[in-house]
Amino acid sequence: MFELFFKRESSEYNEGVIFQEFKDNFYLVAGGEGNTVWKKFCFPQKKDGQPTDKAIPMSVNLGDRYEAVEMLKKFLKALNAKVD
Repeated sequence: MFELFFKRESSEYNEGVIFQEFKDNFYLVAGGEGNTVWKKFCFPQKKDGQPTDKAIPMSVNLGDRYEAVEMLKKFLKALNAKVD
């Protein structure tokens, strides 16, 4: 398992993104940095619309190493695309 923190340069509150590997999957996690790196947590909704009892990190699962690379390539392509 590893974690890398990338600070958003324009953030006045030291917020950014944590790139994390956990159980052979790669995640982008909302977070920040102060004395330590911290993650933002949320309470997802159940099917009935009520929040769950347990908080989880606000993250996006990019998949295994191959899937993560392909997903990030798509993000880069979208960012570089011309906007009309």
